[in-house]
Amino acid sequence: MLAGLAALPLATEDARAASATIVALGASNTEGMKLTTAEAYPAQLERILRAKGLDVSVINAGVSGDTSEGMLNRLGSSVPDGTRVVILQPGDNDGRGGRRQGGRIVDPAQSASNLDALITQLQARGIAVAVFNGLGGAGREAAMRHRAVFLGRFSAGIPDTARQPDGQHLTAEGYGMVAQRIAPKISAMLGRRGR
Repeated sequence: MLAGLAALPLATEDARAASATIVALGASNTEGMKLTTAEAYPAQLERILRAKGLDVSVINAGVSGDTSEGMLNRLGSSVPDGTRVVILQPGDNDGRGGRRQGGRIVDPAQSASNLDALITQLQARGIAVAVFNGLGGAGREAAMRHRAVFLGRFSAGIPDTARQPDGQHLTAEGYGMVAQRIAPKISAMLGRRGR
């Protein structure tokens, strides 16, 4: 009986170790602009993965108006140690002048450099990276350069009925479609680390 009790703490530690942290790092479409946190795609993705039996926690690190520079600057505080996967949604605020950077437009070459630095730093920490396209195709190119998982255009295939009036941000239904679309790739990524 004592041997059985002694094994309990180890079993609990193993269960905790099996839990995977995923961070969704991005701008307003990650944050879920004008919606509740539960309606944004990270929370919906967590529910989908848990329904498949995966012990995951998906952290929403989306900030409306953020640029690739802003994401790079907050990488350390947004992605905790032990994170298994980061889903990077660069958005297009660099070319529009992200309000978190004082409305300053980021040069396309600097945007590409920022994406490279984001992925390089994450992979150096043993974190697998998935990238949505954005910044005029820079997301796809960065994913290819670093052998990260490419998730396509964020709102690919989303009908107008699942978009907010601005046409750029999605409704809860639209974010659910995004979560459903990427869930198989994210699930597969949980089996590998870094590159």
